Amino acid sequence: MGRFVKLGRPILRTGRGFLGPGHCSQPIIGPDGVTYLLYHALRRPSHRSEDRVVMLDRVNWAGGWPLVNDGRPG
Repeated sequence: MGRFVKLGRPILRTGRGFLGPGHCSQPIIGPDGVTYLLYHALRRPSHRSEDRVVMLDRVNWAGGWPLVNDGRPG
């Protein structure tokens, strides 16, 4: 563990028709040895539960920092 260092950019941001992605799990390692992130996003600008979708994306690593797609939901 160590000192906290902020990345300086969000890991996920709005894009590809999904709004406000986030509130994710801790990264999980699948049976294939690949790291994944489970999170939710909205399909339309509301705060209704039925407008949220659960998403799962692969996490890649660049310079020790997590990278999910190009920063937009898959």
